[in-house]
Amino acid sequence: MTPRRRVIAAVGATAVLIAAVLVLRQADDTPERPSSEPVRLTRYTTDFITLPSQSAAPEPPSTVWSSDGRVHWTPVPGVSGYEVNGRLVASPEVAASGRPDVRAVDGFGQRSLPVRAEERPGDDGWRRAVNGWLDDFDDTFLERRYHLSGRRGCVNPGSGSGGRLVIDMPCGNDAAVLRARTLLQLNDADELGRVVVVTDAAGPHGKLVLDLVPGTPDRLGPVPPADAVRVVVDDSVSPGTRGAGVLHRFEVVLTRGGVRVLQDGAQIATSPVVPQWREASVLIGVTPPPSFPGRVEIDAVGITGPLQPMPEVIETPIVAGTLRVLEPDEEAPGIGVARAPLRGAPSARLRATVRIGDGGDPNGLVAQLGSARLPLRPVVSGWSAAEGSELTVTGDVPAELLGSAGPDALSCLLRPCVLGSLRCWRATWRCRGSRR
Repeated sequence: MTPRRRVIAAVGATAVLIAAVLVLRQADDTPERPSSEPVRLTRYTTDFITLPSQSAAPEPPSTVWSSDGRVHWTPVPGVSGYEVNGRLVASPEVAASGRPDVRAVDGFGQRSLPVRAEERPGDDGWRRAVNGWLDDFDDTFLERRYHLSGRRGCVNPGSGSGGRLVIDMPCGNDAAVLRARTLLQLNDADELGRVVVVTDAAGPHGKLVLDLVPGTPDRLGPVPPADAVRVVVDDSVSPGTRGAGVLHRFEVVLTRGGVRVLQDGAQIATSPVVPQWREASVLIGVTPPPSFPGRVEIDAVGITGPLQPMPEVIETPIVAGTLRVLEPDEEAPGIGVARAPLRGAPSARLRATVRIGDGGDPNGLVAQLGSARLPLRPVVSGWSAAEGSELTVTGDVPAELLGSAGPDALSCLLRPCVLGSLRCWRATWRCRGSRR
């Protein structure tokens, strides 16, 4: 290459370099977008997805009223929930009183115009229909009026506001069963009898089970005896809009034409079953929502029939020496409980609830207290022998175990009779000692 051409090439390369520097400087001089400035995104995601469009604010509830410790309103179609004085709820009711404002809330969080609740008088007519025993839980000594069945430490009764019974179940997946010591006694009128329970147990994911059964069982399990009347109220039972923690009144009315179930005076279920017995125990089973911890409130219980003297009963739980049924000749473990509750008792009775395996036979079941053996008998008839059934049995404590004489401690065991076999009995059982 000649010197002239070299000079021209060098000048050209210098010009290209200067132009590149100018371009870079122009890019660097462009002002950057501040990081605090919001970035607006489009609603487009992809061709096969249609995003919802935000509509106008939802319509307010058409009717809102307050009565009997709860605020209730007509559901609004298409909304996600409701706001009551700043509190968001999913069901169209909430435990409250007075005249709060209620708004409907849609999926975008938009609120409707507020609607103020109208106060309506409470319904106390059901109290006059209960012409027998009515418990408002003013007496905090629960044992005088009920037997409470549940896992120790996982079912804890207490008192709440307004004299309500509060049952805390902190272990999860537990149920409590109250057996009223007052029996339901039928009369000869067209309405044979009535049981009333005011509770929040049938709220979202909770369950209320009312069993009317001859005898005095502590629990019945999933399969009740053939002559029992069982009522179950949960999310599957209409209207199914019961709010969390909201008290409702449930009534089981026995008539000559069948059984009627009422919620707050409105009929929610019927059955043509007419009981053939004249008196029965009332078992109230409550199950909280599957959460940790669970909590159920009971405000009142009413049972029709003539007033009856309340039995004088003192219950003492007994720690069993084993949680299974022993064979007749099997060696007993050396675990005992104090005999102190029996020292001052004129008489005593042992009660146990056993969970039966498929095909189990309770005939010949014997409880062993120390060296004494107590024949046990079922407290109900017509019980089911299906897997998971529960049966309460009882037996009289012999006189030699009462009073000041006798050993300081006793072991509590369960055995079959020598001629029988209970290899199919399974799971846990509860043993109760009580003065009569």
